[in-house]
Amino acid sequence: MFCWGDSSTGQLGLGDYDEKLVSSPRPMSAHFQSAVLQVAFADRHTVFLTRDSTVFCCGANYTGQQGREVPGNHSPGKR
Repeated sequence: MFCWGDSSTGQLGLGDYDEKLVSSPRPMSAHFQSAVLQVAFADRHTVFLTRDSTVFCCGANYTGQQGREVPGNHSPGKR
């Protein structure tokens, strides 16, 4: 899977917060164990659903939108 665009809060899942704008397609840093079936985008976070029903979230979590206990920006992680 490739992504590009605004990555100011890590919402692209690249794991690199230094580059705020990714202008060309880059491979995702998260290596999913199963194929990604769905991707949902919001203002500053992204959610991935894989074939084995695992959910991964990345990006902003300041108001708990990823369902994580720790607020802040996150690289893709299982939920």
